[in-house]
Amino acid sequence: MMRKAVRILQGLFLAYLITGIVLLIFSFLMYKLEWGEKAIRIGIIITYIVSTVIGGFYIGRKVQTRRLLFGIAFGIAYIAVICIASLLLYPGEPVFSGNFVTIAGMCIGGGILGGILS
Repeated sequence: MMRKAVRILQGLFLAYLITGIVLLIFSFLMYKLEWGEKAIRIGIIITYIVSTVIGGFYIGRKVQTRRLLFGIAFGIAYIAVICIASLLLYPGEPVFSGNFVTIAGMCIGGGILGGILS
C-alpha cells in the first residue's frame, strides 16, 4: 500500500509539473495575444483537465489494478493540494465557492478518465 501512495505522490508531482508548464504557456499567449477573461478561464479549465488526465494515466499504468479507484484517489489528492495551497496563500478567503464543486468534479473526472485510459 505504501508503494501505491508513493505512486500517487509521483503522479501529483507530474501533474503539477504539467500544470505549471501549461499555465506558463497560457500566460505567455495571454500576454502576446491580449486574451480576455473568458479565454483565461477556458485555459485554466483545460489545464485542470489535461493535468489530471495525464496524472491519472500515470497512476493507472503504475498500479495496474483498481485503476478507476486510484484515478478517483488521484483526482481527490489533486484538488486537496489546491485547497491546502489556497488556505495557506489566502487565509481569510473562502476556499469552497460555487465553482469548487465544478473544479473538483473536473479534477476527479480527469483522474478517472486517465486511470481508465491507462
